[in-house]
Amino acid sequence: MSESARRESPEQAEFRARCRRWLGANVPPPAPVRLPQTALEIMTRAQLDYLCAWQKAAYDAGLVGCDYPVEYGGGGRNDCQRIANEEMQRVGTPYFPNVIGLGMAAPTIFHHGSEQLKRELLPKLLSGEEIWCQGFSEPGAGSDLASVQTFAEPRGDKWIINGHKVWTSLAHFASWMILLARTDKAGKHAGLSYFVVPIEAALGKGVTVRPLIKITGETGFNEVLFEDLEIDDGMRLDEVGKGWTVAMTTLLHERGAGPLVTPQSGGRRAGESEDTGNASRLIELARHAGATAPARPTIR
Repeated sequence: MSESARRESPEQAEFRARCRRWLGANVPPPAPVRLPQTALEIMTRAQLDYLCAWQKAAYDAGLVGCDYPVEYGGGGRNDCQRIANEEMQRVGTPYFPNVIGLGMAAPTIFHHGSEQLKRELLPKLLSGEEIWCQGFSEPGAGSDLASVQTFAEPRGDKWIINGHKVWTSLAHFASWMILLARTDKAGKHAGLSYFVVPIEAALGKGVTVRPLIKITGETGFNEVLFEDLEIDDGMRLDEVGKGWTVAMTTLLHERGAGPLVTPQSGGRRAGESEDTGNASRLIELARHAGATAPARPTIR
Protein backbone atom coordinates (compact mmCIF):
# COMPACT_ATOMS: atom_id res chain seq x y z
CA MET A 1 0.00 0.00 0.00
CA SER A 2 1.34 3.43 -0.92
CA GLU A 3 2.04 6.07 1.73
CA SER A 4 -0.74 8.29 0.31
CA ALA A 5 -3.23 5.41 0.48
CA ARG A 6 -2.40 4.82 4.15
CA ARG A 7 -3.29 8.43 4.94
CA GLU A 8 -6.62 8.42 3.14
CA SER A 9 -9.95 9.13 4.79
CA PRO A 10 -12.66 6.42 4.76
CA GLU A 11 -14.38 8.30 1.90
CA GLN A 12 -11.17 8.38 -0.12
CA ALA A 13 -10.41 4.71 0.58
CA GLU A 14 -13.91 3.76 -0.59
CA PHE A 15 -13.47 5.89 -3.70
CA ARG A 16 -10.14 4.20 -4.50
CA ALA A 17 -11.76 0.78 -4.17
CA ARG A 18 -14.60 1.87 -6.46
CA CYS A 19 -12.12 3.17 -9.04
CA ARG A 20 -10.28 -0.14 -8.99
CA ARG A 21 -13.47 -2.13 -9.44
CA TRP A 22 -14.61 -0.01 -12.34
CA LEU A 23 -11.24 0.04 -14.06
CA GLY A 24 -10.95 -3.71 -13.62
CA ALA A 25 -13.98 -4.14 -15.86
CA ASN A 26 -13.82 -1.10 -18.12
CA VAL A 27 -10.30 -0.40 -19.40
CA PRO A 28 -10.92 0.23 -23.12
CA PRO A 29 -9.66 -2.20 -25.77
CA PRO A 30 -6.62 -1.21 -27.84
CA ALA A 31 -7.28 1.63 -30.25
CA PRO A 32 -8.29 0.58 -33.76
CA VAL A 33 -5.94 3.26 -35.10
CA ARG A 34 -2.40 4.35 -34.29
CA LEU A 35 -2.42 6.96 -31.53
CA PRO A 36 0.12 9.78 -31.24
CA GLN A 37 2.31 10.02 -28.16
CA THR A 38 0.29 12.87 -26.66
CA ALA A 39 -3.14 14.43 -26.95
CA LEU A 40 -1.61 17.57 -28.44
CA GLU A 41 -0.73 15.61 -31.58
CA ILE A 42 -4.16 14.14 -32.37
CA MET A 43 -4.56 14.41 -36.14
CA THR A 44 -7.56 12.34 -37.24
CA ARG A 45 -11.22 12.09 -36.32
CA ALA A 46 -10.80 8.36 -35.69
CA GLN A 47 -8.11 9.02 -33.08
CA LEU A 48 -10.23 11.70 -31.46
CA ASP A 49 -13.41 9.59 -31.40
CA TYR A 50 -11.68 6.68 -29.66
CA LEU A 51 -10.13 8.93 -27.01
CA CYS A 52 -13.27 11.02 -26.48
CA ALA A 53 -15.30 7.85 -25.93
CA TRP A 54 -12.82 6.84 -23.23
CA GLN A 55 -12.92 10.23 -21.51
CA LYS A 56 -16.74 10.24 -21.56
CA ALA A 57 -16.88 6.72 -20.07
CA ALA A 58 -14.43 7.68 -17.31
CA TYR A 59 -16.37 10.88 -16.64
CA ASP A 60 -19.69 9.03 -16.42
CA ALA A 61 -18.04 6.65 -13.94
CA GLY A 62 -16.94 9.58 -11.75
CA LEU A 63 -13.20 9.46 -12.53
CA VAL A 64 -12.97 12.91 -14.15
CA GLY A 65 -13.72 16.21 -12.43
CA CYS A 66 -14.00 14.40 -9.11
CA ASP A 67 -13.23 17.45 -6.98
CA TYR A 68 -15.23 20.05 -8.90
CA PRO A 69 -18.61 21.04 -7.41
CA VAL A 70 -21.61 19.02 -8.52
CA GLU A 71 -23.32 22.11 -9.92
CA TYR A 72 -20.46 22.47 -12.42
CA GLY A 73 -20.58 18.85 -13.54
CA GLY A 74 -18.08 17.54 -11.01
CA GLY A 75 -18.23 14.86 -8.38
CA GLY A 76 -18.21 17.16 -5.36
CA ARG A 77 -15.47 15.14 -3.66
CA ASN A 78 -12.40 16.15 -1.68
CA ASP A 79 -8.91 15.34 -3.04
CA CYS A 80 -10.18 12.35 -5.01
CA GLN A 81 -8.96 13.30 -8.50
CA ARG A 82 -5.49 12.38 -7.32
CA ILE A 83 -6.74 8.91 -6.46
CA ALA A 84 -8.48 8.45 -9.81
CA ASN A 85 -5.31 9.57 -11.59
CA GLU A 86 -3.19 7.09 -9.64
CA GLU A 87 -5.52 4.21 -10.38
CA MET A 88 -5.71 5.02 -14.09
CA GLN A 89 -1.93 5.33 -14.19
CA ARG A 90 -1.60 1.98 -12.42
CA VAL A 91 -3.53 0.07 -15.08
CA GLY A 92 -2.20 2.08 -18.03
CA THR A 93 -5.36 3.62 -19.46
CA PRO A 94 -5.21 5.82 -22.58
CA TYR A 95 -4.72 9.54 -22.13
CA PHE A 96 -7.67 11.90 -22.30
CA PRO A 97 -7.92 14.05 -25.44
CA ASN A 98 -9.16 17.24 -23.76
CA VAL A 99 -5.84 17.93 -22.08
CA ILE A 100 -5.97 21.72 -22.60
CA GLY A 101 -9.52 21.84 -21.32
CA LEU A 102 -8.82 19.74 -18.24
CA GLY A 103 -5.42 21.12 -17.36
CA MET A 104 -5.77 24.80 -18.25
CA ALA A 105 -9.26 25.96 -19.23
CA ALA A 106 -11.19 24.26 -16.42
CA PRO A 107 -9.23 25.69 -13.47
CA THR A 108 -9.10 29.11 -15.12
CA ILE A 109 -12.85 29.18 -15.68
CA PHE A 110 -13.43 27.86 -12.17
CA HIS A 111 -11.35 30.60 -10.55
CA HIS A 112 -12.19 33.55 -12.85
CA GLY A 113 -15.38 32.76 -14.75
CA SER A 114 -18.90 33.93 -14.02
CA GLU A 115 -21.36 31.58 -12.40
CA GLN A 116 -23.16 31.24 -15.73
CA LEU A 117 -19.98 30.31 -17.62
CA LYS A 118 -19.00 27.72 -15.02
CA ARG A 119 -22.39 26.04 -15.21
CA GLU A 120 -22.52 26.17 -19.00
CA LEU A 121 -18.97 25.22 -19.94
CA LEU A 122 -17.45 22.95 -17.31
CA PRO A 123 -19.71 19.85 -17.63
CA LYS A 124 -19.04 19.29 -21.35
CA LEU A 125 -15.38 20.18 -20.87
CA LEU A 126 -14.97 17.53 -18.17
CA SER A 127 -16.84 14.90 -20.18
CA GLY A 128 -14.82 15.57 -23.33
CA GLU A 129 -17.91 16.44 -25.35
CA GLU A 130 -16.37 19.82 -26.14
CA ILE A 131 -12.65 20.08 -26.92
CA TRP A 132 -10.66 23.17 -25.95
CA CYS A 133 -7.57 24.87 -27.36
CA GLN A 134 -5.33 27.71 -26.16
CA GLY A 135 -5.01 31.05 -27.98
CA PHE A 136 -1.86 32.55 -26.48
CA SER A 137 1.10 32.41 -28.91
CA GLU A 138 1.26 34.74 -31.89
CA PRO A 139 3.73 35.22 -34.77
CA GLY A 140 5.35 38.12 -32.89
CA ALA A 141 4.60 37.03 -29.33
CA GLY A 142 5.81 33.59 -28.34
CA SER A 143 8.07 33.66 -25.31
CA ASP A 144 7.06 37.28 -24.63
CA LEU A 145 3.41 36.55 -23.98
CA ALA A 146 2.57 40.08 -22.85
CA SER A 147 3.35 41.32 -26.36
CA VAL A 148 0.26 39.75 -27.93
CA GLN A 149 -1.40 42.01 -30.51
CA THR A 150 -4.70 40.22 -31.16
CA PHE A 151 -7.08 43.03 -30.32
CA ALA A 152 -10.56 42.95 -28.79
CA GLU A 153 -12.44 46.21 -29.33
CA PRO A 154 -15.50 46.98 -27.19
CA ARG A 155 -18.72 47.71 -29.04
CA GLY A 156 -21.68 48.07 -26.70
CA ASP A 157 -22.03 44.77 -24.83
CA LYS A 158 -19.96 42.99 -27.51
CA TRP A 159 -16.27 42.61 -28.36
CA ILE A 160 -14.90 42.60 -31.90
CA ILE A 161 -11.77 40.46 -32.19
CA ASN A 162 -9.08 40.70 -34.88
CA GLY A 163 -5.73 38.94 -34.83
CA HIS A 164 -3.64 35.85 -35.47
CA LYS A 165 -2.73 32.96 -33.14
CA VAL A 166 -0.20 30.20 -33.95
CA TRP A 167 0.96 26.79 -32.67
CA THR A 168 -2.63 26.18 -31.59
CA SER A 169 -2.83 22.50 -30.71
CA LEU A 170 -6.25 20.84 -31.18
CA ALA A 171 -7.77 23.93 -32.81
CA HIS A 172 -8.89 21.77 -35.75
CA PHE A 173 -11.18 19.86 -33.37
CA ALA A 174 -11.90 22.49 -30.72
CA SER A 175 -15.29 23.89 -29.86
CA TRP A 176 -13.79 26.54 -27.58
CA MET A 177 -10.59 28.54 -27.13
CA ILE A 178 -9.17 30.31 -24.11
CA LEU A 179 -7.96 33.59 -25.59
CA LEU A 180 -5.61 36.29 -24.35
CA ALA A 181 -6.19 39.53 -26.25
CA ARG A 182 -5.21 43.17 -26.03
CA THR A 183 -7.98 45.56 -25.05
CA ASP A 184 -5.81 48.64 -24.42
CA LYS A 185 -2.83 49.62 -26.57
CA ALA A 186 -1.47 52.01 -23.94
CA GLY A 187 -0.27 49.40 -21.48
CA LYS A 188 1.57 46.10 -21.92
CA HIS A 189 0.59 43.75 -19.10
CA ALA A 190 -2.24 45.99 -17.94
CA GLY A 191 -3.75 46.21 -21.42
CA LEU A 192 -4.76 42.55 -21.70
CA SER A 193 -8.10 40.82 -21.15
CA TYR A 194 -9.05 37.15 -21.21
CA PHE A 195 -11.96 35.55 -23.06
CA VAL A 196 -13.47 32.17 -23.87
CA VAL A 197 -14.30 32.03 -27.57
CA PRO A 198 -16.65 29.60 -29.37
CA ILE A 199 -14.39 29.04 -32.38
CA GLU A 200 -16.18 26.03 -33.89
CA ALA A 201 -19.48 27.88 -34.07
CA ALA A 202 -17.69 30.83 -35.69
CA LEU A 203 -15.79 28.94 -38.42
CA GLY A 204 -16.21 30.89 -41.63
CA LYS A 205 -17.91 33.67 -39.69
CA GLY A 206 -14.91 35.46 -38.25
CA VAL A 207 -12.68 32.47 -37.46
CA THR A 208 -10.35 30.57 -39.81
CA VAL A 209 -8.32 27.53 -38.70
CA ARG A 210 -5.38 26.47 -40.88
CA PRO A 211 -3.17 23.43 -40.22
CA LEU A 212 0.58 23.88 -39.82
CA ILE A 213 2.44 20.99 -41.47
CA LYS A 214 5.40 19.59 -39.52
CA ILE A 215 8.63 18.33 -41.08
CA THR A 216 7.23 14.79 -40.75
CA GLY A 217 4.31 15.73 -43.00
CA GLU A 218 1.90 15.42 -40.09
CA THR A 219 -0.37 18.07 -38.62
CA GLY A 220 -1.42 18.79 -35.03
CA PHE A 221 -0.54 22.46 -34.72
CA ASN A 222 -2.66 25.15 -36.33
CA GLU A 223 -2.88 28.87 -36.89
CA VAL A 224 -6.14 30.62 -36.07
CA LEU A 225 -7.14 33.92 -37.65
CA PHE A 226 -9.80 36.26 -36.28
CA GLU A 227 -11.48 38.76 -38.59
CA ASP A 228 -14.16 40.92 -36.99
CA LEU A 229 -15.33 38.09 -34.76
CA GLU A 230 -18.12 39.30 -32.48
CA ILE A 231 -18.57 37.77 -29.03
CA ASP A 232 -20.68 38.73 -26.01
CA ASP A 233 -19.11 40.49 -23.05
CA GLY A 234 -20.30 37.52 -20.99
CA MET A 235 -17.46 35.52 -22.60
CA ARG A 236 -14.91 37.58 -20.67
CA LEU A 237 -13.16 36.08 -17.62
CA ASP A 238 -12.60 38.51 -14.74
CA GLU A 239 -12.34 42.27 -15.24
CA VAL A 240 -11.22 44.15 -18.33
CA GLY A 241 -7.46 44.65 -18.08
CA LYS A 242 -6.97 41.71 -15.73
CA GLY A 243 -6.03 39.30 -18.53
CA TRP A 244 -2.42 38.94 -17.39
CA THR A 245 -3.55 37.84 -13.92
CA VAL A 246 -5.98 35.32 -15.42
CA ALA A 247 -3.29 34.05 -17.81
CA MET A 248 -1.00 33.40 -14.86
CA THR A 249 -3.65 31.06 -13.43
CA THR A 250 -3.66 29.20 -16.74
CA LEU A 251 0.12 28.97 -16.92
CA LEU A 252 0.42 27.96 -13.28
CA HIS A 253 -1.70 24.90 -14.01
CA GLU A 254 -0.05 24.23 -17.36
CA ARG A 255 3.40 24.13 -15.79
CA GLY A 256 2.72 22.67 -12.38
CA ALA A 257 -0.39 20.50 -12.52
CA GLY A 258 -1.22 17.18 -14.09
CA PRO A 259 -3.69 16.83 -16.95
CA LEU A 260 -6.53 16.26 -14.48
CA VAL A 261 -6.09 19.24 -12.23
CA THR A 262 -8.41 19.84 -9.32
CA PRO A 263 -9.85 23.25 -8.45
CA GLN A 264 -8.27 23.11 -4.99
CA SER A 265 -4.80 22.18 -6.20
CA GLY A 266 -3.51 25.73 -6.67
CA GLY A 267 -0.94 24.38 -9.12
CA ARG A 268 0.02 21.21 -7.27
CA ARG A 269 0.24 18.06 -9.36
CA ALA A 270 -2.96 16.04 -9.21
CA GLY A 271 -1.56 12.55 -9.55
CA GLU A 272 1.02 11.62 -12.15
CA SER A 273 1.02 13.61 -15.32
CA GLU A 274 1.42 12.16 -18.79
CA ASP A 275 5.09 13.22 -18.82
CA THR A 276 5.71 11.56 -15.45
CA GLY A 277 4.13 8.36 -16.73
CA ASN A 278 6.35 8.40 -19.82
CA ALA A 279 9.43 8.88 -17.63
CA SER A 280 8.39 6.01 -15.37
CA ARG A 281 8.04 3.70 -18.37
CA LEU A 282 11.44 4.79 -19.69
CA ILE A 283 13.10 4.04 -16.35
CA GLU A 284 11.46 0.63 -16.25
CA LEU A 285 12.67 -0.11 -19.78
CA ALA A 286 16.22 0.88 -18.80
CA ARG A 287 16.10 -1.48 -15.80
CA HIS A 288 15.43 -4.42 -18.10
CA ALA A 289 17.95 -3.44 -20.76
CA GLY A 290 20.83 -5.16 -18.99
CA ALA A 291 23.75 -4.14 -16.82
CA THR A 292 25.79 -2.87 -19.75
CA ALA A 293 23.04 -0.62 -21.08
CA PRO A 294 24.30 2.67 -19.55
CA ALA A 295 27.64 2.24 -21.29
CA ARG A 296 26.05 1.91 -24.74
CA PRO A 297 25.63 5.25 -26.57
CA THR A 298 22.39 4.25 -28.29
CA ILE A 299 20.73 3.40 -24.96
CA ARG A 300 21.92 6.66 -23.37
